[in-house]
Amino acid sequence: MEDNVNVDWNKELQGLDSLEKEEAMFDVTTDRIERLVSKWMETPMYANPDDGEMQISEEPSEMSHQTTLGQIAAVPLLNLIAKTAAQMSRESDPLDWFAEHVSDNGDLILDLLKCTMTEGIMIANAPGLREEFDQVLEVIRKAD
Repeated sequence: MEDNVNVDWNKELQGLDSLEKEEAMFDVTTDRIERLVSKWMETPMYANPDDGEMQISEEPSEMSHQTTLGQIAAVPLLNLIAKTAAQMSRESDPLDWFAEHVSDNGDLILDLLKCTMTEGIMIANAPGLREEFDQVLEVIRKAD
């Protein structure tokens, strides 16, 4: 994917009407945000199980395993998927059970979504990325 950061978008979008320009800049900004989130997700971290609780560090230790911030952030979602799949495998009618499970656990799913959105806001304000996010989001903020 071509880098869209060092492009003069005013020049590139000259032939478009204002609505098309807004839509194009929204797409460009979304791409830039996705790149920054990917950069954050690929940040190396080290996980060390300690008395049943996982200790996370930026530095390796004797018993640590290298991982990434993205893998760590995915743990709640992966746990929900694993628990759901395990229960579905024990049900005689897994699709009916799943529909009921989603309905009965809507709060859990919304909480997971809230955590994911919160993580996104925290990523946008993370040291080392804050300035890059501010630069990318400037286009959207000016559109208000």
